[in-house]
Amino acid sequence: MAKRYGVAVIGAGDRGRVYSSIWKGIDGVELVSICDIIEERTEKYYQQFGYKAKYLDYRSAIDRDDVDIVTICTPAYFHSEIGIFAMEHGKHVLCEKPIDLSLEKAENMIKKSEETNRILAFGFQYPNIAGFRKIKRAIDDNIIGRPVIIRLADIRQIRPKLAMHDAMYGNGGPIVDMCSHYFDLMRWYFNSEPVMVMASGFTFAKDREELSTIQHKAIDTASIIIRFTSGDIGMITVTWGLPPKVDGKPQADMIGPLGLLETPNPFGNNEVMCKLEGGITKEVQLSQEDLEECFQPEKTLVERFLSAIEGKGHPQRTGKDAYIALASSLAVIKSITQERPVMLEEIYKEKPNVMDCMKS
Repeated sequence: MAKRYGVAVIGAGDRGRVYSSIWKGIDGVELVSICDIIEERTEKYYQQFGYKAKYLDYRSAIDRDDVDIVTICTPAYFHSEIGIFAMEHGKHVLCEKPIDLSLEKAENMIKKSEETNRILAFGFQYPNIAGFRKIKRAIDDNIIGRPVIIRLADIRQIRPKLAMHDAMYGNGGPIVDMCSHYFDLMRWYFNSEPVMVMASGFTFAKDREELSTIQHKAIDTASIIIRFTSGDIGMITVTWGLPPKVDGKPQADMIGPLGLLETPNPFGNNEVMCKLEGGITKEVQLSQEDLEECFQPEKTLVERFLSAIEGKGHPQRTGKDAYIALASSLAVIKSITQERPVMLEEIYKEKPNVMDCMKS
């Protein structure tokens, strides 16, 4: 790298741990400041990863001369606030997805990146997971033809991290937090944009004691259909509303005019098989370069972010990508609440937040 970079990580939860570990393993990077509103978590990562300083307030953690990069790992509600502050103080920003819970706030974050000429990137690492990349390879190689219908599923119990279920101040539930990954994958797979969504859903866990402290509970269960400009269709089944210790398996399959794609689990370097006419089966393979990029998904994302800072290409996922993923999530929530199809154009025009879309 052309210079040494100082990093601040805001949020000492699970994603803060992942990025602290990734940053620590990259030459030319110094872990400067770790920040969380919970002192015990800040202290733990301060000791574990060897940060120079620890803070309870993100402003103090960011506004240091030796910080060049800010990695945001807080609940989504705070993403744009922290990101805008960081860019105003000359820092590049790598932010966890989703970009925010408000499309207007997300737009402001992107505008600040343009105004300050700071790199703004987002943590959509699923394209760097081998199973998901094999699906992309199958589409690009036209193994089962086009158009396709892809079906993805994420079936889980109530999330222990309660902010995941908070529609106003947290991560907006699985339709915002988890499905943003799937919307991003589908745009990448089809090389096209979502135009319309149709969805139905529930809040399975609305009366659970585990979520009793959350005033604004997010929709936690949904069946979703997304139509793209390419004519391809995405389908998502998601729930984070099952009882404790009741978990399903991640699912991914795809049909096209020439056959069927199946995988037992898209995470990791799992087998992805295409069943074709005449009983022929074909396993999807990746190149050595692909496999190397998929070895540590977040590291690949971070390395491309650093290259973008040094003027060598673009981040793997930009503010525009994160903005479209959030808009798609908001369209789903509005479709569920109002029991009708929702066009993405409508969401782009209104620039709502999650709570707006939950109004019938």
